[in-house]
Amino acid sequence: MILYDNRRFLGYSQYFHVFGSAIFTFRSAPQSVVGAAVGYYATQNADELTDYIVNPTAYFSAISLVLGFLLVFRTQLAYMRYWEGRTSFQTLMSKLEDVGIHTKTFVRLNDSEAIKWKNAMGHMLINYLALAMAELRGERDLDEVVTKYNLSLTPDQREELEAFSYRAYIAMSWIMDAWVKRATAGGVTVPPPVQSRTYQNLSEAQLAFNAAQKIQSTPFPYPFVQVCGMLLNVYMFSAPLVIGAYINHFIFGTLLSCFSVLGFFALNRTADELEDPFGHDPNDLPLDHYLCSFQESMVSLGIIQYSELQVADDEAQVSPQEAGDQLLLNSEGDEEAAHAPRGTKKFMMKQRKQERINSGHFMYLR
Repeated sequence: MILYDNRRFLGYSQYFHVFGSAIFTFRSAPQSVVGAAVGYYATQNADELTDYIVNPTAYFSAISLVLGFLLVFRTQLAYMRYWEGRTSFQTLMSKLEDVGIHTKTFVRLNDSEAIKWKNAMGHMLINYLALAMAELRGERDLDEVVTKYNLSLTPDQREELEAFSYRAYIAMSWIMDAWVKRATAGGVTVPPPVQSRTYQNLSEAQLAFNAAQKIQSTPFPYPFVQVCGMLLNVYMFSAPLVIGAYINHFIFGTLLSCFSVLGFFALNRTADELEDPFGHDPNDLPLDHYLCSFQESMVSLGIIQYSELQVADDEAQVSPQEAGDQLLLNSEGDEEAAHAPRGTKKFMMKQRKQERINSGHFMYLR
């Protein structure tokens, strides 16, 4: 996702950035050059062309208005898909954060077993969100997913994930199973009607994930894309002929032809960028940033430690059992262990936020 400031130089500074632009791309810029060339040709042969192009208003009514309506309609639908994807993912995070709050408040015991269970639940929630992200992005290689998102998995969990394609559903089953076993053993301190809110939040989180999957797995209707593409190419060659023939000035005719074609193709490119918000393109949603924010919410609840989210130099991962032992040690008053080597939790969260900015989750236009 690209962040920008409309107040800088009255907003003009953002118009010339290439990264993430719908204008300076191979889907828009070369076509505008072709349009400019056709427009220049029309200005040089205006007398001959005006014998054939009698009524330019009829042309623009027949082609330009229809194409403009189609592109505006497509862009509006693409933005609706983009915003629905953002809403679905935010709902998913919100419901999982509610479960994290339930983990802290519904299990009030402070014995070593309860502390380890809370820690394991925190990691399962993070694993589920990361696996959901990977599925929305089409990332299928489990080794790459585990390394990229620094997942904390036991050997049995990893083996189970390798056997199935829809891994987020497996992770959700682990969370449900852990809550059912905890409630059956009497480890939940709230009555069953209150505890049912946890299962409802998990169900709504899965529903939000399915809503995001709907966008990711359903492309924009092909006939609509086909018609827009065909009319765009017709417009690229025909509109500059009309513009150049009736303006009859090689500078203004060429420029207007260029920007006319550029505007339509850039609008079509904008729709392409917005239709699937879950990829790795510059204008896609910053899912890595959202995952980091969710991890920090688990740290804020105290069910996992900030140091568990750091990737070790040797890229070794902390298992949920080891993480639970570390959390137990911290809860028993070991001040040195309760803080990571680089400072306090607040300082490290600020540092992590800056690392996300530096890593490219956001692109700031200066």
